[in-house]
Amino acid sequence: MARHRPDPRSQGVRHRLLAQVLVLQVAAQTYCLAAIDSLGLTVPLAEAVRQQMAAALGTEPAHVMLNFSHTHSAPEPTENGL
Repeated sequence: MARHRPDPRSQGVRHRLLAQVLVLQVAAQTYCLAAIDSLGLTVPLAEAVRQQMAAALGTEPAHVMLNFSHTHSAPEPTENGL
């Protein structure tokens, strides 16, 4: 958990974390906005997520934007993922 407390492990689930995705197609280009309940990701992990999403959508990583809600109640990102 990204919260500062002596025991950072989860104490249960009050509200589920969400990831919502909006995909837009303009002419022949595909764009994606992903809103994620998380404090954020490391730069390498965010780049990897953008590359994977772009590959799945058949677009460029530059057309994928990640937006984070900045919640301190989500797991902390590491170089190995969440």
